[in-house]
Order: sequence, then structure tokens, then C-alpha cells
Amino acid sequence: MRVRWAPIAVATLWTGAVFIALAVSPLYTHCRKMGIVLHAWVNELNGHDSEKRAFMIAACDSAGYVVQAWFNIVFFPQVEQPRILEGKIASACMNFLIAAWL
Repeated sequence: MRVRWAPIAVATLWTGAVFIALAVSPLYTHCRKMGIVLHAWVNELNGHDSEKRAFMIAACDSAGYVVQAWFNIVFFPQVEQPRILEGKIASACMNFLIAAWL
């Protein structure tokens, strides 16, 4: 089995650093998420059991949608665009938490 956690950890740490850089600069850009790589990892880890794999993918999707339902509303309010300092800080923290979890 390949080691998938290492590139995910590097990417989330890098993305967290980008959010910190965005928080201290006036620029406004979008950052991508690691959902596709995480799905590939879950598929590889649970390739031996299709029911478990389906459940894990559904659980990952559900957890992601639950976070997205409130995270963007709370931390990226339209009235603060394009600065959104709190959103950039919260996104950096979330990326570092994901890297620590891995």
C-alpha cells in the first residue's frame, strides 16, 4: 500500500501557509481543497471491502458538506469581501488540524 498521508500532509501544510500569507496580504485568491486525494486514499485503504468503502466515502462526503454548510457563512461573510481575514485564519487553522490528524 502506498503512503498517501505524506503528500496530503504536505499539501495541507502548504495550503495552510498560503492562507496565512493571504491573511497578511491584501490579495484575494482561491485555494483548492484536498478532497480528491482523500477520496483516493479512502478507496485504497478500503479496497478489500466494497460496502465499507462505500460507507467511508459517504461519511467523508457528509462530513465535508456539514462543515461547508456553516464554515463559509460564518468565516467568509459577503460584507467583508475581499479581505475576509477571519476566513483565511480559520482556513489555515483547519488545514493544520487536518495535517495533524493525518
